[in-house]
Amino acid sequence: MHEAKLEVHSRVSMKVEDNKIVIETLEERPERALSLPFTEAQLLTGLDPHTAHADELPAALLDRELGN
Repeated sequence: MHEAKLEVHSRVSMKVEDNKIVIETLEERPERALSLPFTEAQLLTGLDPHTAHADELPAALLDRELGN
């Protein structure tokens, strides 16, 4: 791997040409920033040990959620 200038997490392309396996390195993709609609703080607003568990919430189930 050292001679091929590859590391464990290197991105590669593999193909077969003339009965030989050809491995080529791929360009590294730049990490793109995620554009999420909510911040972590917004998602955590109002949560406490009780409301953090969905199975504890008094929610009314729709008929289709019950399979009706």
